[in-house]
Amino acid sequence: MTAELLKKLIILIENSGYQVVATVSDLGGKNCSVWNDLKVSYDKSFFQNPFDSIRKVWVFADVPHLYKLIRNHFPDKGFIVSGKKISKEVIEKILMLDSNETKICPKLSLHHISVKGRERQRVYLATQLFSNHTAKAIRYLLPDEMDTADFFQLMNDSFDILNARNFKDDKLLARGYGYDQKNQKIIIDKLKSFIKNLIKSRLSGKLISQIRGVGHFYDHPLPSEVKHRIRLLLLGENVDDIPFSSATNTLPCEDKSLLTTELLLHMSLDINECGNQSEIHEIITNEVSSSE
Repeated sequence: MTAELLKKLIILIENSGYQVVATVSDLGGKNCSVWNDLKVSYDKSFFQNPFDSIRKVWVFADVPHLYKLIRNHFPDKGFIVSGKKISKEVIEKILMLDSNETKICPKLSLHHISVKGRERQRVYLATQLFSNHTAKAIRYLLPDEMDTADFFQLMNDSFDILNARNFKDDKLLARGYGYDQKNQKIIIDKLKSFIKNLIKSRLSGKLISQIRGVGHFYDHPLPSEVKHRIRLLLLGENVDDIPFSSATNTLPCEDKSLLTTELLLHMSLDINECGNQSEIHEIITNEVSSSE
């Protein structure tokens, strides 16, 4: 798929008598390229309708694909939300506590947090994991894990809202945005806040790990040492003598040279051009003797 091909398809559909108001795609590399070509971004989630420039075509990411990515990341690395880590260990505890014949989460199993290969593409494994049943089980069996329970509840509720298909769905949240708009807006606002905090945690966590990595085994530096390491991270790629350049996040600047480097290059001494080598040796010997 390309941006031009998408526009041609929209024109064909419009010529058939249908109005195109939106398009949906997953976040594969080619689709992201189409988004970039159409100038679609977080702040501008639409492009001009090629058939009617007055109208807009809204662009949506495929919700099931997004939640599959969340599910895949959860058992692999977990999430850090508001300084607290949410990981698969909680689910493992739930499965141990909920092992009786009568279960709170009969559909939940270790398979949900250990899927491999093509099984990671199964949407139902993501929805069963991030479900209302799982959230309630965590609240009931692990009362100290309320943050994790809130996370699972948010994933369940936001999926119902964003993946709505039926106006008569048994779940009020899944009847389309606007049916229960007050509660739906509260949940969407919580989701936006969660994503913002998640991004901040990821960025700050990456910086902290880089700062610690500069010191190798000394991973609890004092404030003054932290300032020094940040300078190394910012400048290391441009200074060959700094031994920690592999930990930097800046690109090398090979076409620019430092002033001190230029001075040293022009001040290089060639002993053969300085006359009598014995005289030079005598000068050096006298200097050493006088210093002693």
